Amino acid sequence: MSDHFDVWCDLAQDAERLDRLQREAHLLASLNHQHIATIHSLEEAEGVCFLVLELVEGDSLAERIKTGHQDVEETLGIAIQIAEALEVAHNKGIIHRDLKPANIMITPEGKAKVLDFGLAKPTRGNETDSQGNLADSPTLTVADTRAGVILGTAAYMSPEQARGAAVDKRSDIWSFGCVLYELLSGQQPFQGSTVSDTLAAILRAEPVALAGAENVQTPFFSPDGAWVGFQADREIRRISVEGGKSWVICEAGYPVGATWGPDGTIVYGDEPNFGLWRVPWDGGEPQRLTTVDREGGEYIHMNPQFLPGGDVVLFTAMDNAGLSKEVALVDLETGQRLDLFAHSGSLARYLASGHIAYGLDGSLMVVPFDLKSRQVTGRPEAVLDGLLMGYSLASFLAHLAVADNGTLTYVSGPLVAAGSRLVRVDRAGNAAPLGQVEKGSLGGPRFSPDGSRLAMWERISGDPGQVLVRDLGRDTFTRLTLEGEGYWPVWSPDGRRIAFPSRRDSSTVVDLTWIEADGSGAAEWLTHSELSEQPTTWTPDGRTLIYHRNYHPETGWDVMALEPEEEGGPRVLLGTRFNEMLADVSPDGRFIAYASDESGRVEVYVRSYPDLARKWQISTGGGIEPAWSADGRELFYRRDKGLGMMAVPITAGPEFVPGRPEMLFEGEYLPSPGWGRNFDVAPDGQSFVMVEHVLPEDIKAELQVVVNWFEELVRLVPTGQ
Repeated sequence: MSDHFDVWCDLAQDAERLDRLQREAHLLASLNHQHIATIHSLEEAEGVCFLVLELVEGDSLAERIKTGHQDVEETLGIAIQIAEALEVAHNKGIIHRDLKPANIMITPEGKAKVLDFGLAKPTRGNETDSQGNLADSPTLTVADTRAGVILGTAAYMSPEQARGAAVDKRSDIWSFGCVLYELLSGQQPFQGSTVSDTLAAILRAEPVALAGAENVQTPFFSPDGAWVGFQADREIRRISVEGGKSWVICEAGYPVGATWGPDGTIVYGDEPNFGLWRVPWDGGEPQRLTTVDREGGEYIHMNPQFLPGGDVVLFTAMDNAGLSKEVALVDLETGQRLDLFAHSGSLARYLASGHIAYGLDGSLMVVPFDLKSRQVTGRPEAVLDGLLMGYSLASFLAHLAVADNGTLTYVSGPLVAAGSRLVRVDRAGNAAPLGQVEKGSLGGPRFSPDGSRLAMWERISGDPGQVLVRDLGRDTFTRLTLEGEGYWPVWSPDGRRIAFPSRRDSSTVVDLTWIEADGSGAAEWLTHSELSEQPTTWTPDGRTLIYHRNYHPETGWDVMALEPEEEGGPRVLLGTRFNEMLADVSPDGRFIAYASDESGRVEVYVRSYPDLARKWQISTGGGIEPAWSADGRELFYRRDKGLGMMAVPITAGPEFVPGRPEMLFEGEYLPSPGWGRNFDVAPDGQSFVMVEHVLPEDIKAELQVVVNWFEELVRLVPTGQ
């Protein structure tokens, strides 16, 4: 996090001009608020060049490491500062490519400064040695991002750097991990007697984020730490921490937490099937362990945790608004459920101190719990305030972890981690805010057919979502959901109506409804289903509403069709044993794009419509959230967990001919959680409206570590044990 200014200028003959250049150079050198290197060039003139640099006092991390491993708490503080510096650089499109302890200074005040962004600056050509080869020192001075050029310091290079491949910000993250490892252990993670040996070690010893474990979600360890379980491609798998082949344990939908018992039993929550399931670690047919209480308002059971002894599992029952409802136990032998207490905070965890902990309204709450009797033995007590809670779509998640040895790690900050706002992004990735930051969450933006208005949903904290329409010309808002709730709005082709999902009274599912787009009149129900439904598009003639229903027990997510003003009711368009979702009909009505996980990874496909007889795979390497341009000549989708916006040229004459997908831009914009598309394309096809997650500038979130915390906890909230 340094100010590091390279200033080139030539000495001018004109004394007044020279004086001005010097004043500018001194001004640049005095600036001390940027996290990253800044390159500032002044006018060129014939003469002598000079260089102005900031004087940074203190010790480098390399010097500190020589004294041995560092204090954990101090190291984490330094690491956070380094990470913040890299984040600023990466947000500006700058990759350091030579992060190492020698390039990080610690000032006498304890401030970390990242130095030497020399490899980040562009050059106009390759620099070679006298033999015509690239310089072979551990830190090369050639600034080049192309494949075939090796840059950086050997011990901290990522594998792609060592291979001479193209690099991106992930290379800096690798180097940051190497620095952190060395800070804590006092030795480099990859070593060799020569530069070549070190590079070979990096290439030969793949990091353990493990081979054969791609598209990983919900990782969890076996009790002995020898195995890692995880969910990927609709399966629960396991892999040795030493690497090797990953083994399929069972098929699953979308697990929401998993735990591994001492006898080898794995218990997991499964969103398509809602309850908890159990399966042997070496494979077998999953057996249902719990069933959600629909009449009691439960939606799903998640975040299971084996308690000591391995015969009982703690879990949290969530309602359909995404809030905790009940903390409960289930006995693995009898299947009997025992409710412990109700709360509306974060997911609960058992602590080795004899407590159950959860977050609530920015406080860390604990409840004394007797493991032998399986009973709560006291009232919930707040033991810590200022706990960061929330993320883009749920304000109930608490950012903390507690180790069995009593070490508490948490993030201090506001009750809700961030707000969100809409951003207009052009095809080159240039972004401009489209309104102010909102305190809650925004989602599902959709342009009206003429582009003059935007429909969206807004949700404040744990309150129900509301559908809003914004007039872009007058910057006014109209709330459509004066009663009830609403999400993921979709315009009718004539711009007169908006369809959206809503909930009937205390129902655990959402049905389809529609309302006049100007807010006149009351909303009308379109469906009444046992499964939740979300609209995604209309056919161009306005007769058919396309939507998907969630989590059919046999077919998962299915694409459905409904003619609201005709008899006949809903019908299934795509209902295989795989998940099909987020469909969008082409402007001419001849094709339908959708996302499916039929290949084992979610990809974008197109079928002929309405016969669905022909099919084309559009995306490569994963894809979600397809959207047609207004003229039908392009199909857009997102990849890399929503970070990349892809464009595919479409030729739709007598034959449908998709072109090669190309990346338009990348950005940290919120992807869809699966229920609806979380971006839209302007009618002219030249810009997009995206959702940006924003941490207010006046809010600072910091990582806090408390060792031996159980001693304080037992004093504050005695367990009686």
